[in-house]
Amino acid sequence: MQTAAEKIPSAELEIENPVMFTKEEFAHFIEEINRQFASGNGIDLGKAARNARYLAKLDRGFADIKYGNGTAMTFDELERFIDEERSF
Repeated sequence: MQTAAEKIPSAELEIENPVMFTKEEFAHFIEEINRQFASGNGIDLGKAARNARYLAKLDRGFADIKYGNGTAMTFDELERFIDEERSF
C-alpha cells in the first residue's frame, strides 16, 4: 500500500497540493531539511520528501527482517532471484 508521500511526482512538488506524511516519514523529512539547511546549498523540498519516503521504507524493511517477516538470501541467491524475475 502506498502512502500519500509515495505518490509525490519525481519532478516537483506543487505548493498548492498538500503532502501527507506518516509519523516516520515526517521525522525523516525534518532530518533531511535540517541536513540540507546545514550544508548551506539551499533546500530542495521534493528531494527531502522523496528521501524521507525512501528512508521510512528502509526502516519498515529492516523492522520486517528483525521480526522474521523477511527473506534472508545470500548474494548468489539474490542474483538467481533477479535473473528468474527478469525471465518472466
